[in-house]
Amino acid sequence: MKKLLKGLLENTLSFNSEILLKSTEAGNKINEWLSDANYVKVSMGENCNSAWYLKETGNKDASYPYDWIFSSSDIVKHSITDKFQSFLNKDMIVQINDNRAGHSLYHSNLFNHKNPLKSDEDYNYYERAVKRFLDLINDTSKNILFVCTVIQEREKRPGWTNGFNKEYNLPTNQNIDTFTDTMELIKSINKNVKFIFINQFTEGKLNLEIETINDNYLWINFCSKGKNTGVKYLNKIDDKVIKNIYKGMN
Repeated sequence: MKKLLKGLLENTLSFNSEILLKSTEAGNKINEWLSDANYVKVSMGENCNSAWYLKETGNKDASYPYDWIFSSSDIVKHSITDKFQSFLNKDMIVQINDNRAGHSLYHSNLFNHKNPLKSDEDYNYYERAVKRFLDLINDTSKNILFVCTVIQEREKRPGWTNGFNKEYNLPTNQNIDTFTDTMELIKSINKNVKFIFINQFTEGKLNLEIETINDNYLWINFCSKGKNTGVKYLNKIDDKVIKNIYKGMN
């Protein structure tokens, strides 16, 4: 029995070392892909994972509108086209509780961490984030890296999933085509942009692969061993793997 347990432990340690090495190599590939250019990193949603790990790895220099909300490609596309007028319209924001609010156009739980109706301070936070975002994408001297966590497991993300009961449909079976129009819109405003999509699966066989890399975007498939809270990974190895990926953006 002791030999069996020892063998299992050695296999686990070996596999963990292998996946950590793979994540470091992925981070290095991201770093090479970005070359020597300095990029401002911006979360594009679809939940808080992107902003959390940008912050945890020293890549988050400022707050932007999609940091701590639920979003989708269509929501991002419309809010940019609309210059966030609907996004910031208090008549369209629906109170849930002190810390959360929905939106009558976009998502019934859009503001899931900070309620813009709670205080002038909280509303002003979003106003500043929006202005900062619009100033940034219209500044063609800046390079921007948009980072998006792609949610596939609807049943594990009920807050995100169930909120798509307004004008915007729940995204399903997402792939790069889901985001093509949004990428094209952003690139029509500022050509100096790139996109990283992290295709998220959880509680399965630990796996990481860069599926696609080209001049415009990089698509990563990542299946974690443990759970994700919607903000971060609970398993230490999962957390380390994703941080290695984000560190490649430094």
